[in-house]
Amino acid sequence: MRSAQRAVPSDRRANRGKTWERECEASLALYMSRRSVSCWFRCHPEVKVTKAFAKGQIQGFIKAKGPPDVVVAITDGPVLLADFKDSSADRFSLSNISTHQAQRFDEWHGPGRAAAVLLRLQGRRFVVPWEPLRIAVQSWHQSRAEHGRAQAGSASLSLEQLQEVGLPFDSSGWLEPLMSWWRSQ
Repeated sequence: MRSAQRAVPSDRRANRGKTWERECEASLALYMSRRSVSCWFRCHPEVKVTKAFAKGQIQGFIKAKGPPDVVVAITDGPVLLADFKDSSADRFSLSNISTHQAQRFDEWHGPGRAAAVLLRLQGRRFVVPWEPLRIAVQSWHQSRAEHGRAQAGSASLSLEQLQEVGLPFDSSGWLEPLMSWWRSQ
């Protein structure tokens, strides 16, 4: 008698933000078709495959913490390291930027390079360059170190704060606000 194949266990958090990621990837495909982006690729954490299932499904575990989501070569612009973040909360929690991602953003900094978070908060879209976001993340970590816990308001950014440090965009896309910011640096 043949045993039934068991389904891969699901994690409710696994698909969180997938709609936003697809939208960001669709914008990258559009920018490529317009030749505004030369190329882009997804960054994936290293995975150890323990079992293969039908139709391309696997069972495995992540061997190392993954990098930010994408690297984008912008035509006549920087090479961008970006991560896609989505939240329906009132504020963007800085804990959504993991320590290893912050470290990768810091390491990426250099001539001809930019790092940013493409963020959707309560349906509003922002390109948040790493330079101003780094200051908020460092202040939050410093507050936790000095006081044993973060002071009120230091662990997240409100929509108003994001409008100060981020570059709002609409359905016309994130590339133009990013390039305007890049040229002003």
